[in-house]
Amino acid sequence: MQSLINLLQKPLRQYDIQQMDETSLQVLEEDSKKAQSKSYLRIQCAGAARDHIHL
Repeated sequence: MQSLINLLQKPLRQYDIQQMDETSLQVLEEDSKKAQSKSYLRIQCAGAARDHIHL
């Protein structure tokens, strides 16, 4: 999985500025976790307005 993440992040690293956000959320059905536990969604983006990259 890490090699896939690295591949997806490679084009993002060519930009001087990146924006990142982490948001907690509740997932109702997730293996080996109760529905009341927190999960996290992480978003990373970079790029000029015309070719914005989201990951």
